Amino acid sequence: MKKFINFAVLLFVIMTFNSCATKQEFITVETIKQKNKNWIYEVKLIDVKDDEYSTRLKLNRFNKDGINDKSYGAMKHINKPPLGIKTDLNSKNFVLDQIFFDSFNRAYIVATKIKDKTSVVVWKYSKTGKADLSYGKHKDRNYIEISGLCGDITKRRIVLSKDDGFYFICSGLIKDKDVMYIRKYTIDGLLDKRYDNDGLMILKEQK
Repeated sequence: MKKFINFAVLLFVIMTFNSCATKQEFITVETIKQKNKNWIYEVKLIDVKDDEYSTRLKLNRFNKDGINDKSYGAMKHINKPPLGIKTDLNSKNFVLDQIFFDSFNRAYIVATKIKDKTSVVVWKYSKTGKADLSYGKHKDRNYIEISGLCGDITKRRIVLSKDDGFYFICSGLIKDKDVMYIRKYTIDGLLDKRYDNDGLMILKEQK
């Protein structure tokens, strides 16, 4: 079964990239097992020409036979409300590189800023694949942006917490000494002020 799923993912990615005649698509794919079913999740960051708000994010789900689950997912503009307001949220500036799920099968989609690799964007979607418009502290978008502290944010780790928040882990420097930063975010996309020092723990090398 595992070999079949991996083959299906590879085939689907090849077919999708070969079909991009009028638009540019950047894709990340994940296979997971939920409620004894194997699902293939696909996220697209699509730049559409001749559109004032040119970038859209599309979330799809397929069963093990490659059939699209029509009851799941959505496609929305990500650089205008209610999903976003940043005009630079497009495939020229950000690349999709991760999708993960909490215990309620809600999806979190992660994109990294390409140019300076100093920030990531995290979108949250419901268990039916719809945008969670309550995510984060800004109510005109459904993403949070994480930046600062990390030396190279592409080398981060995101680990789910038991309360369905997540830990954002990366390395950096303090006075030329290597340190590890651990930030904890709540299920609502806010820094968890109950965690260590207002949501941030700094681990230093021990002599």
